[in-house]
Amino acid sequence: MKQQDCYTAKEAFTFPLLCLACLASFIYWGCTDGWHVGAIVGTLLFGIITLTYIFKYLRFGRDFLRIDADGITYKEWSKTTSLKWYEIAKCAVFYRQSYMGVLFYRVLDIVLSSETKSQKGISVRLSGKYCRNKNVINAIERFGGTGVFDEQSSHSQNKYLIGILLFAVAAILFIALISCDNRHHITDNYSVFTYGEGLYGESEKDYPIFVSKLGYKDEPSFIANVRHVWWNDSTIIIEQNNNSWWIVTAVDSRLSYGDKYVGPLSVQLKDSIILAEKISIEQMKHKYYE
Repeated sequence: MKQQDCYTAKEAFTFPLLCLACLASFIYWGCTDGWHVGAIVGTLLFGIITLTYIFKYLRFGRDFLRIDADGITYKEWSKTTSLKWYEIAKCAVFYRQSYMGVLFYRVLDIVLSSETKSQKGISVRLSGKYCRNKNVINAIERFGGTGVFDEQSSHSQNKYLIGILLFAVAAILFIALISCDNRHHITDNYSVFTYGEGLYGESEKDYPIFVSKLGYKDEPSFIANVRHVWWNDSTIIIEQNNNSWWIVTAVDSRLSYGDKYVGPLSVQLKDSIILAEKISIEQMKHKYYE
C-alpha cells in the first residue's frame, strides 16, 4: 500500500490460505475415502503449518516492510528492525535461488555502510508480501535518493520466470498422472474402474464398473453403473445407479476364490439379507462414485 509519506508492503495471506485449502481437502479425503497414510500425513503436515500461521498472526501480527524519509523498517515475526538512511550504503532488489535451484524468491538486499559494524548486509524477503519490485525500487529512490539503489544488480527475472514455468509444468504433469489412475482397488481381488478400454466387454455407458480378477465361471463379467460400494474383509455391498443392489460374501472368513454373488437385488431384499447375515454396514469402508 503506497501512501504520501511512506511505502508499506504487508505480508500476504496467499500461502496460509493455500495451506488451509490443502488441509480441508485432506480432511475431506480422509472422511470420504478412509484415513489412509496419505490423508493422515497431509492432514498433520498442513494442520501444523496452518496452526503455526494462526499462532503467528494472533501473537505477533503480520510481517511488513516500510520505506519512508527516515529509512527502512521491516518486521519478521516478533522482531522489528529499523535502519536509517545513513546506515545504508546500497540497496538491490533481485531474485535469489532457493530449493536446490528449482524456484526463486524476491529479496531486498541491503548493504550497510562502514559505520555499521554489527553486520555487513541484510536480506529482507519480498516474496509473500503485497508488493512489486518496481514499487519498492521507486520508494527507495524517492525517500533514499537515486544513489542508494544499485542499478547494476542482476534481478534474475528470466531465471525466476523459467523456474515458475517449470514448476507449473511439473504440477500439471503430476495432476495428469494422478488423474490417469482409473482403478480403485476395493480388495486385492476386486476393483472399480471409472473408465477403460472395454476389456471386460463393457461399453462406455457402463462405467463405473465393478470387476473381479479371479475369473471363475459363476461370477458376472462386471457389475455396471456402480454408485456406492461398502466393503470389509468378508463382504462387499454394491449399489447401482438404477437402485439395484449386489452383495458379495466370502465362502470362508475372507474374500477369495469362490465368493458368492447375490444380485441384482431390490432394497427390501438387500436389507433382509443384511439383517439375516448380521452385516453392520456402518462399520464398513465406503466409496462413492459420481
